[in-house]
Amino acid sequence: MGRLRALGYSGAVSLAVFVYLALPTLRELYGPVVNVPIYALVALVAGGATWAVLTDSGESRERRPAVDVGGDGEESEDVDEELARLREDL
Repeated sequence: MGRLRALGYSGAVSLAVFVYLALPTLRELYGPVVNVPIYALVALVAGGATWAVLTDSGESRERRPAVDVGGDGEESEDVDEELARLREDL
């Protein structure tokens, strides 16, 4: 994780803790209208978390090595010969 991303997460957590602790005081000072910016902040954090999860899962899919199912062909020839022998026995 990059330093900038870690700094952003740290700032978001600090801000969330401050808002959680200061919310009763802010409601007393400004009334219930103080909830609207907090709802907006929660929506932005949820959108950012969704974006981070989706982009990380997409990157991890791209990094996976491709599976070589066919191999070099020698193994499949051995299997074909074995199947042919089994069919002859029937």
